[in-house]
Amino acid sequence: MGSRWRVGSGDMIRVAEDSWIPNNNSFQILDPPPLPDDFRVSDLRTPNGSWDADFIRNLFGEVVAMDILSIPVGFFEHEDTPIWNYTRDGEYSVKSGYKTALILNDIVECSNS
Repeated sequence: MGSRWRVGSGDMIRVAEDSWIPNNNSFQILDPPPLPDDFRVSDLRTPNGSWDADFIRNLFGEVVAMDILSIPVGFFEHEDTPIWNYTRDGEYSVKSGYKTALILNDIVECSNS
């Protein structure tokens, strides 16, 4: 729920199945196009390491493309890392989990009213 991948090389992250989109509540592509099972985030880059913006826009549409293109390319030389999205340092703590649970509970209660 609150964990996602921090994109590094992109070699470990499955585009359609994994949580990795930072500006999206689910951190996933909600309606992905048909993609091969082994299609990785690294497949969205050009040979020089930058995002293949035209390919991404054509594949996903403008909204998802903007979320993907907002991910800094400078991290590509690092490994992909699982992180907790609700802290600045990406580390899970009981306190951050509790605070997130309270917020999500409030959202559910408001939607049920």
